Amino acid sequence: MGKIGKIGLGQQIRKEFESSKQFMLEMADYVKEDGLFIPTGREIEEGTVIHFNFLLPSGRHILKGTGKVEEVARKPPFGWYIKFLELDDRSKKNLSMILEWKRKHGKL
Repeated sequence: MGKIGKIGLGQQIRKEFESSKQFMLEMADYVKEDGLFIPTGREIEEGTVIHFNFLLPSGRHILKGTGKVEEVARKPPFGWYIKFLELDDRSKKNLSMILEWKRKHGKL
């Protein structure tokens, strides 16, 4: 699984996926009911508020919202555990679908 690349100004993460399937293959294991793990080698302080947008080439987003860095994993896999603070309606619906898919495939 790859790492999320650049972090823009204002602690924003924007990552485009070729398809919903690519998102599921790369990120579904990291998505939880109350947050997600973002694999990255970038340093950040716990408590930092992050604005994230995981989207498709069409511009439609899969998960978009705001979260707070709850923990930084400094051992493999490196990354951040983000607790959701806010998700828009589309993201809430997509989150439910991701979690249902994980339940059906024994990943929860």
